[in-house]
Amino acid sequence: MILYEKNFKLTGNNQDPTLLPYNIVGLWKKITINDAGELVLEEYFNAYDSATDTYSDLVVSEARAFTRSPTNGWIISRESTITWYFEDNTVGCTKVTNKNYTPEQAYSEGKRRRTNITNRATLVVLSAVPIADAVAFLDSAQMDINIFISGNTAPLIANVTASTLPAPTIATILYLLGLA
Repeated sequence: MILYEKNFKLTGNNQDPTLLPYNIVGLWKKITINDAGELVLEEYFNAYDSATDTYSDLVVSEARAFTRSPTNGWIISRESTITWYFEDNTVGCTKVTNKNYTPEQAYSEGKRRRTNITNRATLVVLSAVPIADAVAFLDSAQMDINIFISGNTAPLIANVTASTLPAPTIATILYLLGLA
């Protein structure tokens, strides 16, 4: 067992925390999804203020970098860098892991990524137009959203472009769908 010079926030002691399941110990998890729909950062905090939507006292972070095929855009691999913090907020230790994807896993990852994109676009619609109009548009676009998630982007893009949504909303959605 590795012993460090300081105590870790996760454990309150100086023992190597790298084998502990930090994602199930009751910390507040904050995720960051980039414009491509990739989950690029998970951060685990000791505190969260829901009134201000503020996380504090970072305990563990996991940054992810993806490698994609230049021919079809499918994920080939992912490198994760996990960082554990000491009680004095300095970096305690890091661990780098790699995951290689089979074609089936790559396809599933693409569906999750496109789902993240459509979720973000849905929030744009719900916040930009009256709720009745937003729900009507989302209902009419549901089949195209499902087709987008499966990998064919053209029908949803055509639907958004032809919609009566406000121009700034259309521009934002097209940006989220990867067209700007």
